[in-house]
Amino acid sequence: MGIRHDVEEGLEKYEITKIDGQPGDEELNKLTKELTNALGSVATELGGGEHGHVGLIVEESEYMTFSRGMAKYAVPKNPKAYPENPDTDAAKHEKQVAEHKAKIAQYETHLGCESWARRMIVAAIDDKCDDEWLAELESETMGFDHRSPKDMLKNLRSVGGTLDHMDVLTELFSNMQKAWDGIETPAAFFA
Repeated sequence: MGIRHDVEEGLEKYEITKIDGQPGDEELNKLTKELTNALGSVATELGGGEHGHVGLIVEESEYMTFSRGMAKYAVPKNPKAYPENPDTDAAKHEKQVAEHKAKIAQYETHLGCESWARRMIVAAIDDKCDDEWLAELESETMGFDHRSPKDMLKNLRSVGGTLDHMDVLTELFSNMQKAWDGIETPAAFFA
């Protein structure tokens, strides 16, 4: 069906562990490792070419530390339908067409990896909780297609990754130990 579809289909063999409930640091680290394993298997010249499409989910500073030559993973731009300013010389024109086809393949591969990673992040979050953990990122018309996988992971870490069950209990107990003002409703006191 096309490069993008083929890439997504090829990545389906990788299993991503489902996160039940609140996504904590441990669960998000495991999710990141699983995504890294899968995306690293898809070859590309982006970011030095040694780590596949891992740059889709790893922060730039971290990516640059493990890439040789401090290469950045630069998101490819859409090369459009046909090479701009085609050469009149037949040999040069053929070279331009070949280079353009390579850019299209690179772009489509990137889109396939990005789409698969987004779907896996959403699928990894517990169905009952994804409204809670990903709600602010989801668009009514676009879903999550306008968000990068890196932004989705960053949001999950900021929303739920630092809180755990004990943090919630500690906060609840500290609220319960405060003196109760009779003017407040009991519901507000325990919320």
